[in-house]
Amino acid sequence: MRGVDDLFPELTPNAALEAAPLPYAPWSRRLLGGLLDIVVMSAIAAPFTIDRVARVVDGTAAPGDVRFVTVVSLVTQVAYMTLFHGWRGSTLGKIAVRTVVRKADGSPVSIDLAFVRAVTLAGINFVSNFLLLVPSIANALRPLWHPARQTWHDQVARTVVLSVQPDAPAPAGDLS
Repeated sequence: MRGVDDLFPELTPNAALEAAPLPYAPWSRRLLGGLLDIVVMSAIAAPFTIDRVARVVDGTAAPGDVRFVTVVSLVTQVAYMTLFHGWRGSTLGKIAVRTVVRKADGSPVSIDLAFVRAVTLAGINFVSNFLLLVPSIANALRPLWHPARQTWHDQVARTVVLSVQPDAPAPAGDLS
């Protein structure tokens, strides 16, 4: 049976870094990858939340429905981001847009660092619910002006998002 690495060897984070020096991912690819991840996380959370979301929409929600949906959404986001970044360096959205999360020095992200990054992003998103989404929007736009194209959650975890370029020439020197 073939694994994910066999199907997409060019997207394996270690192979990508060994192939060539990688540039910071453009903002548009980060945005598209993030939107794809929202769709995936929503699909994961939907079986647990769809009935409660429907009650909120039609005005018949019980007092704990919004809280339940919020907790399930946060747990889904942290688990999804932590597991995929710790395992592959990329979520499904990042794989689709050919980007990878790495430590600022270019080395792979550990599971604990992936957890810090995911919890920070979840915290920003949670606080944004009370502040008209301003922190989430500012966080998403931050790579447009930051020299290393980092969001706040990248900066807290000391990570960067890089473009995967499988056809790039071999590097002239060591990447470590």
